Amino acid sequence: MSTNKRRRPSSKHQPRQRPGPVVVAVPSLALERAAALIRAQLRARRADFAPLPRLTATTGIDHATVAATVARYPDLGITGGGEHPVIYSVDPATTVVGFEPIYRRGRMILRLGSVIGPPWPLSISGAHLGTAVNDDDPEPEHHSRYGSGELAYAIARLTLMARRWLILPDQPSSHDVTVRLFELIARAWYASPGPAWSSGRLHVHRAELDLPVGTQFWHNDTPTNSLELVVWADKVDGFQLVNIYPAGTYRSVFDTSGDDGGTAQLGGS
Repeated sequence: MSTNKRRRPSSKHQPRQRPGPVVVAVPSLALERAAALIRAQLRARRADFAPLPRLTATTGIDHATVAATVARYPDLGITGGGEHPVIYSVDPATTVVGFEPIYRRGRMILRLGSVIGPPWPLSISGAHLGTAVNDDDPEPEHHSRYGSGELAYAIARLTLMARRWLILPDQPSSHDVTVRLFELIARAWYASPGPAWSSGRLHVHRAELDLPVGTQFWHNDTPTNSLELVVWADKVDGFQLVNIYPAGTYRSVFDTSGDDGGTAQLGGS
């Protein structure tokens, strides 16, 4: 892994390009109904995505209406290439800060960064999601407004866990919390010079940000600007986020010598 200082994501993130048929004029009510039907189909499948041909055949929505619907609603998109396109629903709070929804080997992931060189991309999915800070931390609802599969669960789980330490305005919405969390994930990934220490395939990256962004909830809620990203790294999945939290959260349980006890606390599935 490169030890070069990672660049911060540009604040002028370009909107996603949505592949698909040419968009034609469709009445707003028809688009609203199509979007509701697409989301309902994904919830019924407990999935973040569905093969586009199968979904259009099931719902009876024509390709022109699908394209216009995807262009209008930011949670919907089409990806997967020309031969095997899938339609997905992903929380748009994650994409406004630079994460890109990608269909890869049968699952939806969020990807941040370039695939052609350092800084290497960081991905988020449910594949290696880490454990909660406490056993009594709440579990997210299975069904979310955007998709109901593995990625939707991962986003909701990370957001719920981050509420424990994020510095937020009074009474923030779930959208506000998710936007702030994913913004910090991106900033921390680009600011980290590389792993501070590792245990097998788990790497802990530490980043010092310019202002306090969280609290040390185990230490009288002391504000901190230091975050740690736990990342699973291998040749198949690349770099996958396991967890994010204020630096020092797991200091007493993470064994840098590679003991399985530390890995069990930090590791993904």
